[in-house]
Amino acid sequence: EKNNVVINSLNSLQNKEVYVLEESMLSDIISKIPNVNIKKYKDVDELNKIAKKDYIIALDNETFNFLKQSTLKNYSVRYMEKTNSTYSFKLNTDDAFYNLFRNYVMLQDKQTVKLDGLYKHNKLVTRGKIFANIAWYILILIASLIVATSVLFKRRRKSKVKISKKIKKEDKIKYIDQLTSLKNRNYLNDNIDAWNKNRIYPQATIIIDLNKIQEINDTKGYDEGDRQIKAASNILIRTQLDNSDIMRTDGNEFLIYAIGYEKRSIESYIRKLIKEFKDLPYDYSAIITYSMIEDDVKTIEDSINDAVLEMKEKKQEI
Repeated sequence: EKNNVVINSLNSLQNKEVYVLEESMLSDIISKIPNVNIKKYKDVDELNKIAKKDYIIALDNETFNFLKQSTLKNYSVRYMEKTNSTYSFKLNTDDAFYNLFRNYVMLQDKQTVKLDGLYKHNKLVTRGKIFANIAWYILILIASLIVATSVLFKRRRKSKVKISKKIKKEDKIKYIDQLTSLKNRNYLNDNIDAWNKNRIYPQATIIIDLNKIQEINDTKGYDEGDRQIKAASNILIRTQLDNSDIMRTDGNEFLIYAIGYEKRSIESYIRKLIKEFKDLPYDYSAIITYSMIEDDVKTIEDSINDAVLEMKEKKQEI
């Protein structure tokens, strides 16, 4: 069965089960993400058992490259991100060992030492020898020369997700809204066919309708109406989800197309927008509706129509 799980950021690991090496820096990073079910393994033997099943595993890039032809041959990269930290430890710079070891390292080929350290570490750990700790410290010292790259991956390759397109300079007049600098309805119309071919689910369309823009225009002037619209667009840009596109489709209406988010994530995002909209210049908030796409039976046009119908019903209730 094809696996379509999307991992588009570290925060998308929320409510998922993730395996990570215990007592590692990466374990500390993952543990700071709320609502992640962290499972820890101690050594390569346990990783071998885990890799036989369909789990999400988080580990550093060097370990993945070392094991991708063996233990992890059935796994593929799903998400990669650089951390702001490096593996490091301090030595007494006045110590004779430090001076001797520094000179030794300067004479070595970094790539050779790195691969040799990984091999010896793997061999010692699998035999359960106490000297595995020494290999671990060597690995840490070598890794301090590079930026640690964390890799999240899952069994079987997923289709590449690409929603937003870079707009050419000559197309900006056609596709960019002049007031908000967001994409416009022309961009939506010209991309729906391509988006309908996407097979990564779930997908969602979200419609945002700002309240009382006409009333602001009539009583305060069009400049104030524009100020309300621009303030709302700035909130949408600042809180934009990964793998999403934002468009201004009408005077007071915006549409968001997002991929890879469950229903509860979309609802959580909408609650966040409603809270943010309380800080608009005029506290009239907005009506927000959405519609989910779970399979290829429902098109993006269908989803937009469902959200529009719900929007009309909510307006009638006001």
